Amino acid sequence: MDSRSQDADMPDDLGTVRRRPARPARLASEPVLEPMRRDECIRLLEAGLVGRIAFNMAEDLIVIPVNYCYVNELIVFRTAADSAVAQYDLAPVAFELDFVDEYLHDGWSVLVNGMVRPAADRDIEAALDRVEPWVGGIRATYIAIEPHRISGRRIRSW
Repeated sequence: MDSRSQDADMPDDLGTVRRRPARPARLASEPVLEPMRRDECIRLLEAGLVGRIAFNMAEDLIVIPVNYCYVNELIVFRTAADSAVAQYDLAPVAFELDFVDEYLHDGWSVLVNGMVRPAADRDIEAALDRVEPWVGGIRATYIAIEPHRISGRRIRSW
């Protein structure tokens, strides 16, 4: 492996360049990819704050981060009424939540496939105090993703 990729300088969110720690010369064991059970995936969705939604727009695939909550077996997030995803009613989407530890070569990923639609009143009520958009502007439109498949996998190197 090229040593430059191990020790590359990386800018943080404020533009400060920080040195990436060198990877260990050898990991404790060979990494193992394991499927995760649905209940574990749901626990991770319940605990998460920011995921990514992927959907088709015109001829392009769009992936955007959204802060969300998992309520009533739905993923609920807020957006602007004129946003692309708010106009994407009753269409298939993918939602992904993950965690990666680059140093240890560990992590997990949860993938939700489902349909997107406007959130129902009971879902909005359940999400009111649980989902606040991080970006500015008016984000008063609540959107729900109805999962039809929730899957996950975990990579372990120890």
